[in-house]
Parts: sequence; structure tokens; C-alpha cells
Amino acid sequence: MEPLSLQTAMALIEQSIAKATPADCPPLVGELARLQAAAWARMMRPTPEGTDDDLLTVPQVALRLKLSAYRVYELVRQGHLKSVRLGKAVRIRPSAIADYLAKPAA
Repeated sequence: MEPLSLQTAMALIEQSIAKATPADCPPLVGELARLQAAAWARMMRPTPEGTDDDLLTVPQVALRLKLSAYRVYELVRQGHLKSVRLGKAVRIRPSAIADYLAKPAA
């Protein structure tokens, strides 16, 4: 059996939403949120030309996440975003960003 194309899968999801009762909606919305997080994590995964050995600076991570550098430092300090310390410098692996994005929001 061949995997569904993205277009076919999206059409099936739209049909499911159209047929859903109001009671079906909360779990459906939860599942869509989980899929969205997984898609974001996949987008942030390194491409073949970039490896996980590429360490990013806090300003680079802030741009990717559309956050301030201060907020990124806070995420690192609170342990929500894993980092590597090189002396006083803070560096972040692309996989750590993907892991952070894949976590459900608190």
C-alpha cells in the first residue's frame, strides 16, 4: 500500500472536520496541534548540507524562533532550550531547537 500524498491526506482531514460533531472537535484540535508541532520540528531539523554539529549563536536562534535574544537566554537558563557553553559563550544545536518546538506548550 502506497503512502498518501500530502494533498490527499489534507483532503481527508478536511472531510473529517466537515463531518465532525461539536463533541469531536476538542480531541481533533488537540491532534492538529500535535501535528503542527511535529511539522515545525521537521522544518527546523538540519538539512543534508547542514549538520547538527553546526552550533548557532543566541541571535541566530532568536531570529529563527522570532523571539528576543533575552528570551532565548531565559529559555536556556530555565532549561527549556538545551545549550552548549564555550567559556562564557552560549551556543545552541539545531536539534535542540527542534526538540524545544516539539514539546507541548505549558
